[in-house]
Parts: sequence; structure tokens; C-alpha cells
Amino acid sequence: MFFKNIFIALTTLPRFFILFYGLILITIIIKFIALYQAYKKEKWFWFVTMLLISSMGILPLIYLGFFNKPDPQNPSIKKTS
Repeated sequence: MFFKNIFIALTTLPRFFILFYGLILITIIIKFIALYQAYKKEKWFWFVTMLLISSMGILPLIYLGFFNKPDPQNPSIKKTS
């Protein structure tokens, strides 16, 4: 009962709503970009891993930051970060 009251108190704050839904939206956008890049470059391990594991945006950021290298055979695909 105590935790339910705390949750109700926190969700009544407009700033909490903005922050919470803003973070969800940013996570969805980052995940979509990373999935699209992995699909386009046929990196199936990363695509399936990011699709199945919910990592709150950490795994897509790791992929976009470190493993999303430009393809020398296809210059039309560019690194997004």
C-alpha cells in the first residue's frame, strides 16, 4: 500500500510525466534507428539481439556508437552517429 501511494504521488506530477514519456520516446527512436541500420547492413546478430532484448536504449547506443562502421563496398550507407 505504501508503494502504491508513492507511485500515485509521483505520477500526478506533470514533470514526471514529461520525463517518463520523453525517455520512452527517445528510447523508441534510438532503437528504431539502430534496428534500421543493422537491417540495412545485414548485421543479423545485432538486429535479433536488439529486437529481443529490452536494454532501455543501452544496446542500440552501443551498436550505433561502436559497431556501426561504414561499409567500404557500399558508399551510399553512411554511419549515422
